[in-house]
Amino acid sequence: MFRYDKKQTVFEVGGFHVGGQPGEYPTVLASSMFYDKHKVVINHVTGEIDKELAEAQWNVQVELSDMTGVGYWNQVIAETDEAMKNYIDWHLEVAPGIAFLVDSSVPSVRMFAAKYSDEIGAGDLCVYNSVNASALAEEWEAIGQTNVSSAIVLAFNPTDVSPRGRLDMLTVGGTGQEQGLLKSSEEAGITRPLLDVASLALGVGAGQSIRSMVAFKGVLGFPTGGGPHNIPDAWTWLRRYRKEGHPEVWEPCSIGANMICGIVGADYLLYGPIDLATIIFPATAMIDIMVQESTTELGVEPQTENTPLSKLV
Repeated sequence: MFRYDKKQTVFEVGGFHVGGQPGEYPTVLASSMFYDKHKVVINHVTGEIDKELAEAQWNVQVELSDMTGVGYWNQVIAETDEAMKNYIDWHLEVAPGIAFLVDSSVPSVRMFAAKYSDEIGAGDLCVYNSVNASALAEEWEAIGQTNVSSAIVLAFNPTDVSPRGRLDMLTVGGTGQEQGLLKSSEEAGITRPLLDVASLALGVGAGQSIRSMVAFKGVLGFPTGGGPHNIPDAWTWLRRYRKEGHPEVWEPCSIGANMICGIVGADYLLYGPIDLATIIFPATAMIDIMVQESTTELGVEPQTENTPLSKLV
């Protein structure tokens, strides 16, 4: 464990502080909801859901956060405007004041989410997921026309997966970008950027993804995290072994990928399906306790009394 010479930026995003020196604030965990095959979804086109089941899953995450001190957001995933609207409305009903990340494989749905959030007065809670090298010009323009001020800034660089290559994507651009993603984000009104190292598959950059956590905070000082569950999700051997009658192997690998990021100082983690909340919150709390214990010796003081160390030890 370590502390950075670079001054670390802290943002308040949807009820929780994110960023800072390791040990200053607990990790923030973002669950995923309404993804393909999520059992609460009745109709992915209209966004009809089993509200009772969805709220029960959500409440488990809230209770675990209260118990451990680990923060939480929600990532809503939709492929149509109608579904996105209904998911946002549901989130704001059950979790007022908590940030929601809007994610879709369809750019127009992400743009709709930003506009709709702005129109209903929830732009400050909306986190655009994500802006990256493939973002369309109209996407940047759409964000800039709203008061959405936070976004996941995805540093994927297809031509250079090293930490340097990913830093370049943020600061100077790459793969046809005229400027770095941070500059483009600033011009679009993103004043609370959340850096995402872009978790890649084993063998093609997973290790560099972990090193990039340290590099981003050490060089730029902005809150940094990502979705490390993508590492085991993309592991061909693991998928095959799981299907051969070993379903129990996936969860340890998924949680382990998140824990590795936590121990190197990730500020937030997109941990995957909300079903994993009962596993990921205690595991993250354990890492946060170890980080806080070790960095206290380096002169780092917790900036909140609501930490896993104060609640669970």
